[in-house]
Amino acid sequence: MRYCKFLSAAFVILIAITGVAFYAPPVHAQSALRWQWCHDVGPSTTCISPVADKVFAPTDSVAYVIFWISEMVLGHYYQFETNWRQPNGQLYSEGRHLIPGAAFFAEFRTVSLSDGLQITGRLPGSTPGTWSVEVFSHEWHNDGTYIGKINLFTDTFEIGTKETPVTTKTYSVTVDVSPKVTSVNVDGQASSAGTKFTWKEGEQHSLSVQKTIISQDNPGTRYVFTQWSDGITDTTRQVIASSNLVLTAQYKTQHLLTVESEYGTATGGDWYDEGSKAYAELDTGTVTDGMFYNWVFTGWADDASGTTVKSKPITMDSPKTATAKWNHEFSMVFYGVVVAVVVLVVVLAVFVLFRRGVMGGRRAPPPPPPGTPVQTTRLSGEQKFCGNCHAVLPIEANVCSSCGQPT
Repeated sequence: MRYCKFLSAAFVILIAITGVAFYAPPVHAQSALRWQWCHDVGPSTTCISPVADKVFAPTDSVAYVIFWISEMVLGHYYQFETNWRQPNGQLYSEGRHLIPGAAFFAEFRTVSLSDGLQITGRLPGSTPGTWSVEVFSHEWHNDGTYIGKINLFTDTFEIGTKETPVTTKTYSVTVDVSPKVTSVNVDGQASSAGTKFTWKEGEQHSLSVQKTIISQDNPGTRYVFTQWSDGITDTTRQVIASSNLVLTAQYKTQHLLTVESEYGTATGGDWYDEGSKAYAELDTGTVTDGMFYNWVFTGWADDASGTTVKSKPITMDSPKTATAKWNHEFSMVFYGVVVAVVVLVVVLAVFVLFRRGVMGGRRAPPPPPPGTPVQTTRLSGEQKFCGNCHAVLPIEANVCSSCGQPT
């Protein structure tokens, strides 16, 4: 008897369940077309800062998930539920979004919704680990009959232990030298001319170059720093990365003029800019060498020319040498002495001749006037006397050796 009653009750319950199942409206198959994670969401639920790897930092304000729902029925009511679960699986918070049936004007309309988990400022919202979110759809008939619940999707995301790296702008900075005669010290390290660097925005770096560089191929050529390409004239400077740029250390080329001279004081030897004009010069053209000699400048040789103490212009297109040439010549003192000696010899000769015309201290008488008869006295024996001056003459003499008159 009891067994029959039990079978009757079970049959009634089965009929009731079957009737409810038969008359209950079916749940429509809504689906999430896709979903996307973001740092921030704008007024129209646009994903401003996508997080493709679904990794958030403890310092992020909110982790948003945006989802797009389709296949909803006109006139039905829908409530979308988001459940946020901690890394340990415990429910942390939930959100609900009600969409009334009047919001749809056609079946299968697609809508986008979003919900967020606040991270900073709320614990355990910033707890590092693997979090999860579950999104459900609740559906009601327009007469208020509850139709059912569908799990649209479940997804996980990470809240990291470190801050999300901040994207920093970088700039390309090329450090060069013109001409390429040296390297550039960048933050204390030598870098070849033309080296390109990638610096983060706002970074400060130190650049320095040498003031003067002697050519390794020719010591008579050097390069002197003038300025950087942006006008800075200091050899050492600081650069803050704020844009792409090329910084070139600019040098001018100079050549050495060497002035050589064995005598006197030579000037003009110096460094000159390439292409400029230079001059070699002496302080004098004559240098005394003892009493009787001088060194006399005769002209310039090698890379200089001209016969005056200041050379002709020298074009400094390479290292140059100017050499002064000298001749060894007699001085004016020497010629003065020679003249004096000649004069003295002449005077002595005249004096000797004059002395030879004087006899016994008496001056010879003047010759007789023209036409005066010459008287000749001849003496017998070994001598005779001049008839004009009475000089004693050899017996054979025909002309007087004192007065020059015939005897």
